[in-house]
Amino acid sequence: ALTLALASSPPSGLLALAILEKAPPSASDTALLATHPALIAQLIRTWLASPAVAVGERATQLLAALLATDCPAPPLQRDDGVITFPAPREKAGLGQGLLWRRIFGDKDIYSSIFAMCSAATPEEDADYLPERQRSLAQARLLRLLPLLAVLDLSTLSRSHFPDAERSYGTSGKGLLHFAAVEMVDREDVLMHVTLLEFFGELVREVSGVVLGREEEAWLRGLVEEAGVSDQMVGGVLEAIVGEEGVTGELAELLRRLGIRGVGEA
Repeated sequence: ALTLALASSPPSGLLALAILEKAPPSASDTALLATHPALIAQLIRTWLASPAVAVGERATQLLAALLATDCPAPPLQRDDGVITFPAPREKAGLGQGLLWRRIFGDKDIYSSIFAMCSAATPEEDADYLPERQRSLAQARLLRLLPLLAVLDLSTLSRSHFPDAERSYGTSGKGLLHFAAVEMVDREDVLMHVTLLEFFGELVREVSGVVLGREEEAWLRGLVEEAGVSDQMVGGVLEAIVGEEGVTGELAELLRRLGIRGVGEA
């Protein structure tokens, strides 16, 4: 019934999302959702393909909450230079990672995200979206990814099904690389602005957690690659340095990412 409601009109979709919102506080309920691939597939489609802004935003928030609950190993936090452990959860409430594996380990579900967001998707593809709706889908993906990068940058930064990714005109380097470097048509002014805002949100979010050496190197490579094809990316990140109230953690991350102006007199 929830699957059908998600696929129906926006009011029905909002009702289904409201019901699903009861799951995030419980790791066991979230894990149970992951055992229903058809439901998760439709949730992803509703998130990206619904023309209703309210549905898209609510689905974005729901996915962020579900994946946060399902995350089996919350990252270490940075707070004013001090590294802290996440608050302990009850053993029965620890995330099992089942929803992460459902989305990133199910080829059909994972591929559908690329299909709905890529301009290279052929019209005969079941997940093809026309240009206007595709732009909405891209914006929703860019809205969610920084929230997920805080939880598990490693999963976002690697390819899970390279051949499937390449079939949608990408280089096969993972979802975050696709969204940050390959997905957006920079001639579309609104989407270009959305992309630039995404980079700002990405570094702000991940500055609050401890990144592994490989994760930080990957992120620096992403920023450098994006900056080569779009100099405004570097400009946006440099501008953050001069913002009022910028945290020490954020300034330090920007410095390590090679952003000019950080730490300069």
